[in-house]
Parts: sequence; structure tokens; C-alpha cells
Amino acid sequence: MNSTSIHLRKKRARHRGAPASFGNEGDYGKALFARDQFEAMAARLRQLKGRFILSINDVPEIRRLFDGCLVHPVELTYSIGGGKGTNANELIEG
Repeated sequence: MNSTSIHLRKKRARHRGAPASFGNEGDYGKALFARDQFEAMAARLRQLKGRFILSINDVPEIRRLFDGCLVHPVELTYSIGGGKGTNANELIEG
């Protein structure tokens, strides 16, 4: 068992993730995060003994993939450089 597997199984461990938004996988760089990795990530998170927080866009595909996880929908505004901003919905899962 590698050190990652051991760490994921600790009951008191805390994990935080903020992957690319579903539908915008290329935002972190071309081919750096592929759409199929959302499913792998969801499966891995279900195996955790510790707690996790995942911040991700609220779309039907994400709700389906992370079904069974505790989900808190939130409304927020994204802005870049102090601009007007765009309303968005996101899920905080844990």
C-alpha cells in the first residue's frame, strides 16, 4: 500500500479539493485535467475514512457523479480584477 492510500484511510484526515469546473476542464492547462477524472475522483472520495471538502460547479452531471455525498449548494459571484462579476451556483461537498 502506498503512502497516498494510507493517508486517505486515516479517520481524522482532512482533504480539500477545487478541480476544474465541469465543462471547463482545460482551464488549468490543455490535457491536465480530463472529464473522465471527475468519475475517478468521486470514486476515490467515497473511499475516504476522513473528511473532505470539494468546491465545484453545480451542474446535473456533477450532482449525478457525486450522488451519495453530503452536498451544500451555494450561490456566489465570480469576478476577475474587480469587475462586475457573474452569478454562479456551486456545490460544497463533504
